[in-house]
Amino acid sequence: MNWKKLKVLGAVAYGLVSLATPMNCSSTVHTAVKSAELDHSSSLQEEAQILNALKGSEYVIECFGEDVSVENGKQTFNLMLEYAEGVELCMI
Repeated sequence: MNWKKLKVLGAVAYGLVSLATPMNCSSTVHTAVKSAELDHSSSLQEEAQILNALKGSEYVIECFGEDVSVENGKQTFNLMLEYAEGVELCMI
């Protein structure tokens, strides 16, 4: 999936969560992209495996895929997720 980051939504222990949009799509669909340096992305890669195993559940955020990019000269693991707009989990 070709995508571009629009803005940072937050910083977490492993890296950043960004709002992104597909580059080859005329719609305004947004995704959340969790990113971490490849050397420090094992928990993010495990999350991808779990989400892929639960694919199709209406109770679980959809995972659209993952890729590796180069950001600031470092290999970065990216996990593309359904963007759930609204209240942050820490507010519940």
